[in-house]
Amino acid sequence: MMQKTSPTELSGIGDLLRKALEIYKPRMWTLIVLTLVMVFLPMLVLAALIGAGALLFLFLPDFRHVILLAGIFPASAATIWCANWALTALFTAIADNNCGIKEALRCAKPVTLAHIWLTMLMGLVIAGGYMLLIVPGVVLTVWFFFAPLILINEDVRGMEALLKSKEYVRGKWLGVCWRLIAIWFISVVISCIPVIGQLLAFLFIPFSFVCSFLIYQELRSIRADMAFEPTQRAKTGIVAVSAVPVFATVVLFVFIGSMLFMSVGALKAKLTDGSPATVTIGELKPHRPAANTARTLPPAGADIEAARALAKLGDTHAVEALKRALKDQETVTTFQDGKTAQVKVVAKAAAKALEKLGVPEEPAKLNDALGPYTVAIEINPQNATAYYNRAVAHYGLGNYHEAIDDFSKAIELEPKNGKAYYNRAIVYGALGKNKEAIEDGTKAIELNPKNADAYINRGIDYIGLGNYEKAVADLNKAIELNAQDAVAYYARGYACQKLSTFERALPDFRKSAKMGYNKAKEYLKSRGAS
Repeated sequence: MMQKTSPTELSGIGDLLRKALEIYKPRMWTLIVLTLVMVFLPMLVLAALIGAGALLFLFLPDFRHVILLAGIFPASAATIWCANWALTALFTAIADNNCGIKEALRCAKPVTLAHIWLTMLMGLVIAGGYMLLIVPGVVLTVWFFFAPLILINEDVRGMEALLKSKEYVRGKWLGVCWRLIAIWFISVVISCIPVIGQLLAFLFIPFSFVCSFLIYQELRSIRADMAFEPTQRAKTGIVAVSAVPVFATVVLFVFIGSMLFMSVGALKAKLTDGSPATVTIGELKPHRPAANTARTLPPAGADIEAARALAKLGDTHAVEALKRALKDQETVTTFQDGKTAQVKVVAKAAAKALEKLGVPEEPAKLNDALGPYTVAIEINPQNATAYYNRAVAHYGLGNYHEAIDDFSKAIELEPKNGKAYYNRAIVYGALGKNKEAIEDGTKAIELNPKNADAYINRGIDYIGLGNYEKAVADLNKAIELNAQDAVAYYARGYACQKLSTFERALPDFRKSAKMGYNKAKEYLKSRGAS
């Protein structure tokens, strides 16, 4: 039975549906086409922009992150604008029976930005209500539901449109609420019809908008004599409620930012909520060349041989050569250019070399190792080994820039020194210079394709750049070369988790933990997956 309509009452749901059908039937195709535009135009625009970005990725692979960051805002803005333009056109066509598709789209353009701002404001305020409690969110949804129609029909914008919608609903909240719920429920029932339910539900979308427009018209008619003067207090209340989701979003982004921009050199302490994982990719060790020439030295020219031995501090055979050179002598006599000469500095440097041969394992003694290598370099500036070993000592002391300088000099003198490239990559990684580390790691791999540690290093540097696909490829190769490296499994698990899910990465984390890697054990424990 239909309810009797009066100037102070809303139509019953039966009358409402009948009136909506009378409007919908002659306008059906116009409204359906505009609904199709509303649904598919944003998708087409987004697909086109993604396609353009993919082409740029192909031609400019080194700038993929710049392209991605630079494209996010225009792609999002274009998609949002198209969706709001089409929705505004649909509202315009519903409000004006004589408005066709082209006319509706043309009339909608000038108010599209205002509609975007209004829907953003509505979203913030309603989201704030739901965050405070569910009930305030429902109340605010009904209050402000008709704000977009007020924008289209009365050209009232922003907070004033929200407050005017609230004023229309005042005293009729329950009636409006159950009518909106009834319309929603009908759409749910229609969508559940087998086979054709989804199609009918799509056709019901513009019909539901017509129903909403009729409720708005009746509310406006009931409040025809309403004196609308929004107060500052009411506007302040909207701002206060809308600040809730803004604050929550800022907190969320700060948290996510702290996760994304942490030091990659710590692989990923956040995975374990502990100290930086020692996925430091191998240890720097001094290069110890096999120099057989220092084993048996003739007595003549002992000063020159001592200098040579000093320049080869990494060779333990230099010890005996230095002892012979310094035996019962305070000065060392040499024969140069047909003349004899006494050189004390070589003897003193050789004596120090005996005490500080090689790079000590104890960190406290690393500083003492710098002097002998510096003297060795002064004696022979072309000695790549001395530069290499001094770089190792600098690294152990945390002098990363000095270590890079010395490794670079060692590479200059010995361009085929794969260990120098390998270790300089480690220092670059410690400084967060992932791109430079990858370049050195690539060179180290070219010189020694069987170096599993170099693949691990480069894989983690790719993680630092966010290139998880290449990281997984390198870590796969590292595991192929050395299937017993727990760090490789841990790092690959991290990269796989970034590319997919924790479940995909779980076997690698478990493998690493089984091999005794503590960080993997701690992480699995924190996820309840140990």
